[in-house]
Amino acid sequence: MPFYHVFRIFKRRPSKWYNVNTSNESKIYDTEHLAKFFGVTNRTILTWCKKGKLPAFKIGKKWNVRVVDLRKMIDRKVTARKELVPPRLL
Repeated sequence: MPFYHVFRIFKRRPSKWYNVNTSNESKIYDTEHLAKFFGVTNRTILTWCKKGKLPAFKIGKKWNVRVVDLRKMIDRKVTARKELVPPRLL
């Protein structure tokens, strides 16, 4: 199989080849996966990455987020929200 053919296969689905056979802790999501996860558009994810709202990094032209960093960010948001909500009185 010529080299350019292999590159063409990986180019179709770049998110697949770096997520294969890895544990949950070392997975990396691209903007398409994050858009599906959060239920927003790909453009919104790009804006969040550029503004620093997501713990993202760039590889070439693509933004990526590690699952570990995403979990930490979500946990911080949840604990901060719990502290802000006053307890209900009966």
